[in-house]
Amino acid sequence: MPTTHTRRIAAHRPPGAAHRLHALVLQRHDQPFAWGLRDCCLWAADAVHACTGRDLAIDLRGGYFSARQAARVVQRLGGLPTLVTNRMGPPIDQADAIDGDVCLLVPTAHESLPGLGALGVLWRGSILAQADTGLAVRPLQDAACWWGARP
Repeated sequence: MPTTHTRRIAAHRPPGAAHRLHALVLQRHDQPFAWGLRDCCLWAADAVHACTGRDLAIDLRGGYFSARQAARVVQRLGGLPTLVTNRMGPPIDQADAIDGDVCLLVPTAHESLPGLGALGVLWRGSILAQADTGLAVRPLQDAACWWGARP
């Protein structure tokens, strides 16, 4: 019998979305961080693409290859919260988030570019975020804001 959570995902996503997201997590779990290829923004965009079929970063892919270049792109587009809101719609309540939804992570002291921010993706009750050696698990309380990955 499907759980309430599974039914909520199925109601908001095209058929097979959960399987595509799961395959992406398995593919990326040990892939190292690389600006413009496997960074936090592209991880979130890849998850949304797996869930919805929409590539929200098509214009960003291949457009930067360093932290400074990424910061310039994000700042040119209004900052990370504005960038995500413009592409995904208004933020949602955390209680409404389902697997594959995107969050803005609370800044940490070890950020290489303070103020740039980082994105994560809800996955089975935790946040997955791109880290140096692959995907890292972060607790839900590390999320400052959520956006729904809707088709």
